[in-house]
Amino acid sequence: MPDTLVRTVTIFVSSPMDVMPERGRVQAVVAKLNRQYEGLVRFETVLWEEDFYTADESFQPQIPDAVASDIVVSIFWTRIGTELPADFPIMPNGKPYPSGTAYELLTALEASKAKGSPGQHRTYLGRGERQGDRCPKICRHGAYLQRRRQAYGDCLR
Repeated sequence: MPDTLVRTVTIFVSSPMDVMPERGRVQAVVAKLNRQYEGLVRFETVLWEEDFYTADESFQPQIPDAVASDIVVSIFWTRIGTELPADFPIMPNGKPYPSGTAYELLTALEASKAKGSPGQHRTYLGRGERQGDRCPKICRHGAYLQRRRQAYGDCLR
């Protein structure tokens, strides 16, 4: 079957660095789907760690926009992401985005809301501890959960 008839579906994977094993699992699932549906559809992941970025500007503006992808997968565990520079665009409510990961998720959700469609967004929140976990328990409780609720509001409940 010619490649021109194969639909490409882009999957934007949004997460902080503490979920690298889970990001790897997304890649493994995509590889399996590509084998299973070969000739019908091609899934392509958009992962920040697979590109090169220049040092002449901050990291986030060089990452493709999540809203340009067909599916957005957001994964969280103990971190909410990296703080954005002060000159980065702000949220519609006038406040700064809490992190690059928050920016990716929230702009994708806003774009879906503006289109009047639910969109294809999946958000996964880690629970429990990993083998060899070095993060203090406070990261997974109290203050961290409060920051996550403040950043994402009702969209993660």
